[in-house]
Amino acid sequence: MRKFLLPILFLLLTNCSNVKLIEAPKEQSLMDDLAISHFGEKYAVKKNKSGSYIIVFKKYKKIEDLFATVKFFIFEVKTQSIIFQDELNAGSVKWYSDSKIIAISRNLQTEGDKNQKSTITYYYDVKKKKKILK
Repeated sequence: MRKFLLPILFLLLTNCSNVKLIEAPKEQSLMDDLAISHFGEKYAVKKNKSGSYIIVFKKYKKIEDLFATVKFFIFEVKTQSIIFQDELNAGSVKWYSDSKIIAISRNLQTEGDKNQKSTITYYYDVKKKKKILK
């Protein structure tokens, strides 16, 4: 048995030296660091079609809430930075086109707030860095 141990050990050591570590792209690690600092370990991402911008978000739901609050930011891959961030009450955010997101926030209405809109919708143009209310 001992005479087989040395060749097996030799094979294992030579095969391990051929393994290369694959590093995550820099934008992924910076984006991950920002996401973890904003939201903790559990978050989700939505890339636009071209992959140049990423919506990073987390939903927070309290027991009394029917819909979750969504906190998000938009990460620009080219500049490695956050270009926009917001919080949507009982809301949602997604890509409307390759350069625009659509964000919807719902308001809880009480008896005194009948004149207030029940939803607020806006678009954000990532190229112009401009928010457009619907």
